[in-house]
Amino acid sequence: MSKQTKILKDKTYYIEGNDSEQPVKTLRESEIHESVFEENLDANQKEGDPYLKAVFSWIAPEYLQHPKSTTWWVMAGFIFLIAIILEAVTGNWTMLLATVTFAVVYYVVHEHAPPKHTKVVISEMGIKVGHQKIPYSEIESFWILYDPPYLKRLNIRTKKSFFADLVIELENEDPSEIKEFLSQYIIEIPDKKEHLTDTILRILKL
Repeated sequence: MSKQTKILKDKTYYIEGNDSEQPVKTLRESEIHESVFEENLDANQKEGDPYLKAVFSWIAPEYLQHPKSTTWWVMAGFIFLIAIILEAVTGNWTMLLATVTFAVVYYVVHEHAPPKHTKVVISEMGIKVGHQKIPYSEIESFWILYDPPYLKRLNIRTKKSFFADLVIELENEDPSEIKEFLSQYIIEIPDKKEHLTDTILRILKL
């Protein structure tokens, strides 16, 4: 069961981990989803949302935002400039507009709109991420990609195939315990590997 404190100091929250060995996260108000402050219910409690009767519970970012050094920004700027020049010289105005749009959107979204940290709950009813509740009957399979410190993810594939797979950052949770529990309810895809494109994006910190 995740511990959390609501110590508010200049709109900054301090979020504790599951045990004393986990570091305390310092998050701004804009980085926290309101589900973080929902209390877990006791497993024997008859009333209340069954999705809050947590077997596992932790706080995770919507996606990982990799810190970028000055060198990274200089190299990215240089590549961006070369691309703009080449597209302008060749008269590829559509591609030039797309490149500029991508760069602006990426900078605004990834650097000025940080991912929110949300509460993840795994219960006997299903999985709850923020306010999204997914019963096990709607989940087709799951797999865990675990290569710390670079990769610690729980992937959920629902039966609604037109939706993308749900990716949940495991943070400091024990993957073997979560795998053992989920295997009681849904099928695990063993030996699943990270997509090459995802690996490249992760290495490039995009």
